[in-house]
Amino acid sequence: MRKIFKAITFFLILVLMSNMYISFDEKSVLNTIQYGEKVSAQSNKCYYDKYTVEYSPWSEEVYTYKHWVISSLGLNWGFTLHTGWAVWDGSQYVNNSPKQYNLTVYYDQYNDPLYARRIQVIYTGNYNNMMMWDMHEYSRSRSERKGSLVAANIIAVEGTYPDNGKAPDGYWYVKKGTNEIPELSAYYPIQNQTLSNEDTSIIPYMTVSDKFGDTLTCKYYIDSVEKESKQISNTATPQTVNFSAIDTEGLSDGVHTVTFEVIDGMSDPVIKTVSIIVDKTPPVLVAVSFTANDSDITISGSATDSATDAGALLYRYTAGSTVSGWVNNSSYSIEALSPDTEYSCKLEVKDQAGHVASKEQKVRTKAQTPIINTGSINKDSIELRFNDRNPETVKYQLMEGSRYVNESGEFTAYPVWLTAADKKIVVRGLEPNKGYSFKAKARNSEGLETELSTPQAVTTTAQAPGTISPEKGINFIKLSWEATAGATGYEVEADGRTINTGTETYYLHEGLEPETTHIYRVRIINAGGSSEWSSYTNCTTLPEPPETPEIKETNTARTAVTIAWDAVDKAESYEIEADGVIIAVGAVTEYTHEALQPDTVHTYRIRAVNAGGSSQWSNATEARTLPEPPDIPAGLAGNPARTEITLTWNRAARAEGYEIEADGTRIRLENITEYLHKELTANSTHTYRLRAWNRGGSGEWSEPLTVTTWPDLPVAPENIIATAEKDSITLTWYNVEWAESYDVQIDGKTTENVKGNTYTGKNLVPGSKHVYKLRAKNIGGSSPWSKAIELSTLPQEDESPSAPETAVLSDIVAVVTNKTIQIAWQAVETDAQYEIEVDGTVYDNGKETAYNHLGLKPSTFHTYRVRTGDKNGKGQWCAILSLSTLPNPPDAPKNINMAVTNTQIELRWDREEGTSYDVEVDGKIVDAGGAAEYIDENLAPGTSHTYRVRGRNMSGVTAWSDSVIKSTTSPSYVLSCTKGQSFDFALLAANVKDFSGLKFVVEYNPEELEIQDVCDITTVKETTSGRIAGTNLTVTITTGRIEFTVNESIPAGSTWSGEISTVVFKSKATGKAYIDYNIE
Repeated sequence: MRKIFKAITFFLILVLMSNMYISFDEKSVLNTIQYGEKVSAQSNKCYYDKYTVEYSPWSEEVYTYKHWVISSLGLNWGFTLHTGWAVWDGSQYVNNSPKQYNLTVYYDQYNDPLYARRIQVIYTGNYNNMMMWDMHEYSRSRSERKGSLVAANIIAVEGTYPDNGKAPDGYWYVKKGTNEIPELSAYYPIQNQTLSNEDTSIIPYMTVSDKFGDTLTCKYYIDSVEKESKQISNTATPQTVNFSAIDTEGLSDGVHTVTFEVIDGMSDPVIKTVSIIVDKTPPVLVAVSFTANDSDITISGSATDSATDAGALLYRYTAGSTVSGWVNNSSYSIEALSPDTEYSCKLEVKDQAGHVASKEQKVRTKAQTPIINTGSINKDSIELRFNDRNPETVKYQLMEGSRYVNESGEFTAYPVWLTAADKKIVVRGLEPNKGYSFKAKARNSEGLETELSTPQAVTTTAQAPGTISPEKGINFIKLSWEATAGATGYEVEADGRTINTGTETYYLHEGLEPETTHIYRVRIINAGGSSEWSSYTNCTTLPEPPETPEIKETNTARTAVTIAWDAVDKAESYEIEADGVIIAVGAVTEYTHEALQPDTVHTYRIRAVNAGGSSQWSNATEARTLPEPPDIPAGLAGNPARTEITLTWNRAARAEGYEIEADGTRIRLENITEYLHKELTANSTHTYRLRAWNRGGSGEWSEPLTVTTWPDLPVAPENIIATAEKDSITLTWYNVEWAESYDVQIDGKTTENVKGNTYTGKNLVPGSKHVYKLRAKNIGGSSPWSKAIELSTLPQEDESPSAPETAVLSDIVAVVTNKTIQIAWQAVETDAQYEIEVDGTVYDNGKETAYNHLGLKPSTFHTYRVRTGDKNGKGQWCAILSLSTLPNPPDAPKNINMAVTNTQIELRWDREEGTSYDVEVDGKIVDAGGAAEYIDENLAPGTSHTYRVRGRNMSGVTAWSDSVIKSTTSPSYVLSCTKGQSFDFALLAANVKDFSGLKFVVEYNPEELEIQDVCDITTVKETTSGRIAGTNLTVTITTGRIEFTVNESIPAGSTWSGEISTVVFKSKATGKAYIDYNIE
């Protein structure tokens, strides 16, 4: 249609350009194709459904084309206007000035309901008296389609109506089908169906249908003989037609035909024919066999049948409870049977008529050849499992090479049939990490043996790794172990997590924290599986290197320097650089650099070490060794005075100072060569030793020097007795201690010195009065003068005849105490009378020849004269006596102090004027004289002695002081030691009467020696203060000093000697060491 419009438009343009007038009828051009009658090549009838026709909606308007048209002025358009067309809006051309001419042509249907167009002509101007026009064309379309159903199933010859379209009658038709032959879709009996004499209810039937629902005639025939006919309606849906049952009794054995026929009266009949077989006798079995294996029984046989072909016979097979279906195979295997099991078997044969022949027999399956599987595999045993379906009663024979396995799992050289509980057996006595190959066979209850199984190769697991060597780092641990032959891999359990290392014999555990502990174990994988785990290995990562220590102390000796430092956290050991040489000193915090030369300088640095590395070196420190001790000072001398002794000596080489031992007491001095020992007791003996010292120690002691102080000034003589004669006076007195001589002062004018204790003044005038004083003298000086003694010589005798005779008293005795003086004399004659002048007072003494002067004061002088008288009167004074009372007795000695050396003990106490002393030494009394000291000499070192002291004077003796027990010291022991050497030092004591108050003291230099045990007699090493278990000893340990006390009683009158304890020392340096042992 669109091509037709284009042609018309082109033609129109040509006409306009040639001033031609064209009138045309577009309807004749647009005429459509008309439908004709369908011619069916078939005579079959068809079914049609009839529908109304309706239109689809119009399409969208489409712009078709645009033309430029030129025409003469005053041209009249010759369009034939149809209904709905628009006309000119103006058709005049005025004064050669064109108007706008607009002609709109609206949709022109041309009586075609399916297509419409719109043409628009617009005047655009003129040119050379020609009008110029634009022509525009627009179009749209629609289609016809099926509407509502008018009628269904219209029967007509095929082609009468369109298959799916509009027919000339104005309706829309749809063809539904063309086949009108009846259908026979199902029937019975089926082809080659066999009927027996028992099949009396076989009812033939067929299913028929016809699309047009025609009434059909249905028949069936046997061997072409019609048996029955039926009329069937409503065949538009399938209908089943049942006939009367077939009478097999009237049929002979063999093949017969059954024919079904359907007739619709319009087409040829539809016919279906099947063959049936009539069989009234059973088949005959021949050549039946039953063959058993371990899991199946094969039953074979053949049969013949009079009516059924051999190939059509059916067989059924039974073994136990398993029954096959009916099959046409003459041999059949029943599978999935249990090995070594008896089954009731049967073969049945059935012909097509259903007749059955059978044969039965008992059959036992064979044992199943076992498959050997492995269970648990260990280093010395393997669990083998028989993987089969044999019952538990089946016996097995298990071989490994030429050996057999018995029921105990052990190898034997002879064949053994065994019963495997739970179908498994553990083979024992195997070697670790070794391959084995096992084969087995089984035997059923009838003694039939299977073939040997396929060999099962198996390897025992390896022995667990023995030694795991860890290599530690700060953030890693590397484990290593020896490779195992045949190993396919290794597994490491690290902190509970299992890692496969492949065939590597190491494992590196990285990313760890310092100083963390990790637990490992390793196992080997080989063809047999995994070995047992090795023992656990605990390993701790290394710490971070420690901080740098600092040297805090240096102690020097003559041949050694000891360096000390504070412990550093995380340090495991230390290294010291001594004079450039690095020395590992272990975990101690001090080091002694030995075998050095005295008085030399050395340089040290220290660093801390642990498994993680070393710290930085500390700052360097210098130290100088000590010099050799000085030599023994020479020229030791003592210059005594009464209460002091001045000691002098020569300066010793290398001396920095000196040490004096004065009476056992040591005094340390600076570098001087004189010492004043003061506040001594007069006439006391003192012993001295001297040694020099310097930074390197003390030298040897000098030989002892004994010096005695001057005696004390003597006391004034006491108890002076003076007697007078006519021309002389005699003085007598007690010797004064420490007196070397005496001065006698006479009448205050002259002094005479006498050596003894008697002085007689001669050539005196009778009856003359004289005054005397005495003093004692020694090297230290003179005592004070005694009290003055006044005494007169006897007067001149009266020689006149009337003078009485002068009596002579004889045997005058004076008994003096500190409070009394008693004078007695021999009687002159019987009944003689006596007068006594006492201190100037005359007393009548009657006939008594004794006078007792009481109530006197101690140490006071008194003068006495005696004269006789008779019946004739008084006689002349015949006896003059002057004397002193005694002093009071002294007090018991006080403040007894003792000084000891190795061989002597010196006692000192407070001295009282006019007193002498006795010392009891170990029970023996010794006169100590007037000195307030006593030296017990020549004693054995380390021996104990008991002392007590009492005083005495002319008045008597005091009580004894308390007993004092003291021991001599032991000598200083000088030892030559090697560093690290241990030695025993035994403590001995002798003649001990009482342990109470005694201390057994050991003194040593802690820079030279250290204590390892203070009581070697016990099994426990004692190095601290306290009671020593199992002994009667208590020990107190301080720096350089060990004190023992003994808790033991000694019976009265006896002494104890023996070993107190044994101390074990260890030398800290090589060289000399000193030990002192004293009893305090």
